[in-house]
Amino acid sequence: MIEHVGWESLATKRAKSRLTMMLKITHGLVDIQQEQHLVAGDMRTRDNNKFWEIATSKDAYKYSFYPRTIRQWNKRPPDITAIPSLEGFKAMLDRLPADHPAFTILDVAANHHE
Repeated sequence: MIEHVGWESLATKRAKSRLTMMLKITHGLVDIQQEQHLVAGDMRTRDNNKFWEIATSKDAYKYSFYPRTIRQWNKRPPDITAIPSLEGFKAMLDRLPADHPAFTILDVAANHHE
């Protein structure tokens, strides 16, 4: 029904919200110190806006903001973070298909326990 009326799924909305917050953190638009939670990834790759993924052993932490969002952030197209404005970033996210890995990775936590 959601596809029929053209609405986004709740999982996609949540993923976009997390990615938008990550952009705000990395660009200093919110008062969250990124140095405490984010470690820059390998600078030898073309996309130097990636972060090291946080290793987790507990689901409670695995599905919390930073571990989950870092995995999603690293799956987004590199040209998205090159956009300097928040509005441009959101517009680019809106152009991605709902089944893009940046939206779908780890968004089915219920299937994890099956």
